[in-house]
Amino acid sequence: MVAHSLCEYGGGEEERKELEAYREIHFPALTLLKKTTKLPSPAMLREEGLCPLTPEEAVLMLAALGFGRKTHIFIAGANIYGGRSRLTALTNLYPNLVTKEKLLSATELKPFMNFSSQPAPRLMHLP
Repeated sequence: MVAHSLCEYGGGEEERKELEAYREIHFPALTLLKKTTKLPSPAMLREEGLCPLTPEEAVLMLAALGFGRKTHIFIAGANIYGGRSRLTALTNLYPNLVTKEKLLSATELKPFMNFSSQPAPRLMHLP
């Protein structure tokens, strides 16, 4: 989601190159669009509130809305941009993080694999 959003997250030139390389592999149509169309800058996207929240921003938002430490939070994404270490602020304040891997066994998850954006919505309909 971060790579598809065209947003940047304060990682400088190294992050920009990393995200661009990821986009070229996983979102070739987006890469082509960037080369042929003038798109909004990452700064403008962020200013307009069109970027996904970072884990740190999510913590601030949840706390401001009054969610306490005992709140259970479901992490729908398979891979968090920046790795598990990016979740430190979130796990420190909200230790009850749940992922699909914690809810289902590998056997139960198998029919949902290889659908990068589909496991979370499909799992929501399980009895």
